[in-house]
Amino acid sequence: TAALEEVARAGLEFELLTCEGAMGEVSALACGLRPSLVYRAASSETSGADTRGAARAMIAEGVGLIVFAGGDGTARDVFEAVQDAVPVVAIPAGVKIYSAVFAVNPRAAGDLVVGVVRGRITGTVWPGSQTSSNRLAKPQTSMS
Repeated sequence: TAALEEVARAGLEFELLTCEGAMGEVSALACGLRPSLVYRAASSETSGADTRGAARAMIAEGVGLIVFAGGDGTARDVFEAVQDAVPVVAIPAGVKIYSAVFAVNPRAAGDLVVGVVRGRITGTVWPGSQTSSNRLAKPQTSMS
């Protein structure tokens, strides 16, 4: 929630796409954001398949950035679905945070998102990534 609080505090104009319930909607609403839902898990027990499905749904919606919370397993699931389609910001929230894909803490991840949306941060992580859209996607951590 700390990352979304940073984004909400910045007063940016953007569209937040997320998943139903604990996979993003709950956190977004808690921060006063009004997300559009693009993915619904089949059950409250989510898995890596839900994370991959959510990321693919967001790519299909044309997001310019994907933000996710979780650990290394969630990072693998997001990368498997996204590859080099769009940039990704990872919020450290899992028990295994060994990958360099994660911001140093949730607030730093939120600041990074603000920088991307405001155009202060324009580089891309992967060749061919597009950052021109002000549509943000936030799948929350999956329970895998």
